[in-house]
Amino acid sequence: MLGKIIKYDMKDGWRKLGPLYGLTLAMALVLGLSGGFAPSGGLNTLAIIGYTVFATAVAIMTIVYIVSVYRKNLLGDQAHFTLTLPVEISTQIWGKLISSFLWVIISKVFGLLSILVIAAPELNDVKMDVNYKDVMRALKELHIQEQGRIAAILLSAIALAIVGYFVLIITIYAALTIGHLASSHRGLISVAVAFALLVCELIIAVKVIDTVGFTGMRAIEIIIPLLVGAAMFAGLFLLTDYLMRNKLNLE
Repeated sequence: MLGKIIKYDMKDGWRKLGPLYGLTLAMALVLGLSGGFAPSGGLNTLAIIGYTVFATAVAIMTIVYIVSVYRKNLLGDQAHFTLTLPVEISTQIWGKLISSFLWVIISKVFGLLSILVIAAPELNDVKMDVNYKDVMRALKELHIQEQGRIAAILLSAIALAIVGYFVLIITIYAALTIGHLASSHRGLISVAVAFALLVCELIIAVKVIDTVGFTGMRAIEIIIPLLVGAAMFAGLFLLTDYLMRNKLNLE
């Protein structure tokens, strides 16, 4: 059932965000063909403005979607129907979390792709004096331990980013759920709660970094932040699930 929830949310998100992503790529293509970010004429200036507007809109609308897909389906008009389905509330929350995370990743990929589209004409004119055989030889000459350390750092950075995004999303959902407990000013309370939670998480993150340090040389420098992030996620998830089950009155 989790897969069906994610599939439905992704289709719904694509209907709302897909055209905006397409327009952003189209403006990136126009911008790339008209000279990139160096203003060189009327069309180029318009392309810069258009791309900036659409790229900003993509970032904002992705955040809006993350908020609305949870509030609408689990707290708003569709909550009565959604919560009567033979699906655990925790599964519903997981569905929103995963689909929101996927849209964050998709927005990052589209952002990178649009930059590559803009830069492609310029890169095509740059002569790359690189001998790829020499590069491959240099990589092979790296000590096995050094290769392992580089791979470990990259994988750890990816793991920390994934945990960080999930913590951010569940923070938003927890704040929305807590704000929904109020009888009025729910939006304002949700924003205040989200701000307070994010400040607390930032303080904890700074304390962890100060305690374990970060040189990229020790496993504990990755393991401890991952465990702390996982603990924050678990705590906020359990809080959200508990409030959804026992405290909210959606009538």
